[in-house]
Amino acid sequence: MKKALILIPALAIASCAGYRQPESFAEKMARFTPRNTNPNQVPSYSKEPPFKSFSPKRASRGPASAEKGKKEEMPSTKRLYFMALYGQYLNLGQYLNHSEPAKLNHCPAFHTTFVNYKEKLGHYPKLSIDFSKRVDHIKGLNEQTTQKFPELSLPMADNGPTFYETLKTHGIQNYPNFFENAVAFHLAKTYKELSEICDSGTSENYYNYENLTRHIKREGKKFTRSTEAFKAYMKTTLFSNTALLESLGKTVKRGRIPASASEPVYTKHLMKQLDAPWSPRYFQKIGRP
Repeated sequence: MKKALILIPALAIASCAGYRQPESFAEKMARFTPRNTNPNQVPSYSKEPPFKSFSPKRASRGPASAEKGKKEEMPSTKRLYFMALYGQYLNLGQYLNHSEPAKLNHCPAFHTTFVNYKEKLGHYPKLSIDFSKRVDHIKGLNEQTTQKFPELSLPMADNGPTFYETLKTHGIQNYPNFFENAVAFHLAKTYKELSEICDSGTSENYYNYENLTRHIKREGKKFTRSTEAFKAYMKTTLFSNTALLESLGKTVKRGRIPASASEPVYTKHLMKQLDAPWSPRYFQKIGRP
């Protein structure tokens, strides 16, 4: 427990004395000791639609042509979930400019899928956030800003304060000092889940996704067009990570904007099962003032 709380005092000192290089990913992995059976608890993101214009009831279907054409044969849902989550892990890893995310070298449960997928992956260059622009967009720190900027809800340590709570204590001007630590800790948890999937073939978060899609099939639009649906979606890794990536991509200073670029087919296929026709509008607005 003591190890899990070491980061915050160190960061507090860093914010007073100036910039301090973030921990290496290996150090963060060593410090991460989950206290529950789920090694990758989804952060407590926004529980309410964050924009006044957000209205699931007014959502419309996309062009009919987008649904036509030859359908690509998809792997099993478990394999799709693994590939989508792994792609999101790699995309988020682009934002670590002072450390490297742990590499997933083996995946016994999905060996062939993993090997074939890695062969298709391109290079993931480092991405840099325009921090001055990001801070200007966030402006005041309140509950509304956490709804628009998902990274603010990321925890800084196991059972520790969130990025938002840390900035409330040390000031929004320290956003650049704490940003990479928040993202790296989130990636450490995601790596734990990926390792769990590769070892056992599944994870608690996968079952949460599967149970949600079953509920959607039973309830249909009665559920998907409701604010309750938004709360449920934000508790899934795929939806919440997509929101995080889309938000961060709005203020990328250099490099390519990720937007799930390396696993679009897999992620889109799984997101389609969540049946959220309003999500493109939400992802377009997230990360903006």
